[in-house]
Amino acid sequence: MRIALASLLAVLLILCTATFPYLYTPVYAEHPSVSFEIFGEPACPHCRATNATLNVLFPGRVRFYDIGVNATALRIYIELWRAVVKTESFGVPFTVVLVDGKPRAFVVGERPPEWWKSLVDRLRREGVETALLCISYTCTLIGGDEYQKALRALTAGASGVSVALYRGFDRATLLGMFTSVGNSTPPPELAGLLNSSRAYAVVCGRNAILVTIDRDVPRRIIVSNQTIEVDRAVLGFAERLAVFAGREGVAVLLRTYIGEDGQPFVKSSLLSGSAGRALLGVCGLLRGEEAPPIATTLAILTGLALSDAVNPCAVFIYTTLLIASILASSGRKRLPLATGAAFIAAVYTGYLAIGLGLMTFLRYVPTWLLGVVAIGFGVWVVATGVAGRSRVVAKESLLDLVSRAATSTLLSFVLGLLVTFTLLPCSSGPYVVFAGIASRYSTPMAVGLLALYNAVFITPLVAIMLAVVLGMRHRAVQEFIIRHSRGLSVAAGLILIGVGVYVLLGL
Repeated sequence: MRIALASLLAVLLILCTATFPYLYTPVYAEHPSVSFEIFGEPACPHCRATNATLNVLFPGRVRFYDIGVNATALRIYIELWRAVVKTESFGVPFTVVLVDGKPRAFVVGERPPEWWKSLVDRLRREGVETALLCISYTCTLIGGDEYQKALRALTAGASGVSVALYRGFDRATLLGMFTSVGNSTPPPELAGLLNSSRAYAVVCGRNAILVTIDRDVPRRIIVSNQTIEVDRAVLGFAERLAVFAGREGVAVLLRTYIGEDGQPFVKSSLLSGSAGRALLGVCGLLRGEEAPPIATTLAILTGLALSDAVNPCAVFIYTTLLIASILASSGRKRLPLATGAAFIAAVYTGYLAIGLGLMTFLRYVPTWLLGVVAIGFGVWVVATGVAGRSRVVAKESLLDLVSRAATSTLLSFVLGLLVTFTLLPCSSGPYVVFAGIASRYSTPMAVGLLALYNAVFITPLVAIMLAVVLGMRHRAVQEFIIRHSRGLSVAAGLILIGVGVYVLLGL
């Protein structure tokens, strides 16, 4: 009996040994070209569960990226999310399913084993052209543009988040988290923020983050039977701020301190003034002063543009051109309209181009200095107006060109461009000041403000053209400008002085 039982057990053992590989063959043996990349954090239970599930189903085919300590993984995760999910709130785990090395599915959240098996079977069976986005157990095909953005995100290099300077942190920890680690002397403007810290670091990405940890904060704390490395956790948070923030080019103070209950706290706040500018300078993100409120800028625009518009410099040349065109046209209105419109278009185009060029370097000029320039130039305009001195460069040469431009739309346009550049010493003060203020805004907004300024600037020219052409009373217009040129210059100068004072007091 014992021999028979032993023989039976031996047979069963042989059968089990022979069939074991077939009973427990992992799924990846059926799909050897499938692999997975999980973006998450070890502290996230759903991330841990997803990692465990996929490693059981597809052993050797899973890579887990900790976005809390891996700067490159964090950047890739953010770019992938923005490319395919496109929501403001981020979530983990975020799993990329690759077939033959190409991403074929992006999965948000945790899933049971059977769901993963059915997804892989579907990808292999259907041969998805781009990739599936799977949220709440529903998978939809993403578009070609989104897929190309996702491919670029996966193949991009390091995040570019770096440490510019530090003290008190373990260098090996920094090197494991950031693209590059440097060290230098902090600027004096930050000294007051660093005095009470046992460790600090300046983290540079899309934003500049100053990390400070107070002297009484321990390096490790235990929460729910888990040991947390304070330095690593705070640096990981700083890394997120450097990449995640909705605004770019901002300076942030990230302070870690012990609260009243004896627990460490992390508080973030925006840095402005000299400290904020110094922090942005350390990270190479200093782009000039912040933009003033748009209502303030529009008020300044109105004052400066009116000061520029009533300046008789361009008006005198323009009126002379219209008169010459009317005399050459034998009373017909078509020629004065064409030459006048060409002149205005040239002045608008040339002045706008000059403004765009001025903004490239005026963004680094302090606002208070722009106010001083406005006041100084206004005083000069008033003085030259009272003295009756002309501020137009090469006035005689321009008047000689008027006779030829009076019968040619093309030459009228050229004359307008020449007047634009010869106006610089005559009326450039208001425009220089406003170009500096507009440079504080984003490029589309700055261009729009300059376009609006120039629309106000050419308004008198349009009014004169309509008055002269429609009424044909060109002599009265010319006499009015000549008779009141001093008063117009003084008015323009006084407006400019007033705007300069407003800029100094308000900004």
